[in-house]
Amino acid sequence: MHLCVWALQHCDSIFAAPGTSDGEFDEGVGEVEDAKAALAWMRAEYDDGPLWLGGFSFGAAIAVKVALESPPDGLITVAPAVHQFAHGFGGQPECRWLIVQGDQDELVDIADTIEWVNALRPGT
Repeated sequence: MHLCVWALQHCDSIFAAPGTSDGEFDEGVGEVEDAKAALAWMRAEYDDGPLWLGGFSFGAAIAVKVALESPPDGLITVAPAVHQFAHGFGGQPECRWLIVQGDQDELVDIADTIEWVNALRPGT
């Protein structure tokens, strides 16, 4: 739990809302690298318990990409923006995984999420 608290306390000052930063969008490459570095740091700092990775919308797509390369103990994706960012995943994470999607989400269409989920293999 201490990892989740640390992330919630610090990540809001690290990431800017869309259109409010000086950088250019790079299809999530920078965010994936940042998340992988944070995951490596957390594993080194807190190796005494399970490590779950999570994200919301674009962050959920980033979490999936990171989990493919460096599987956490678990993954939580809320309203994953799969219609925009699922291309190029090249598989699915091999970990426990909770996918949450609201049926009245204003940004992520539930039909897109259901179609994507139905193409996944059932968990192991």
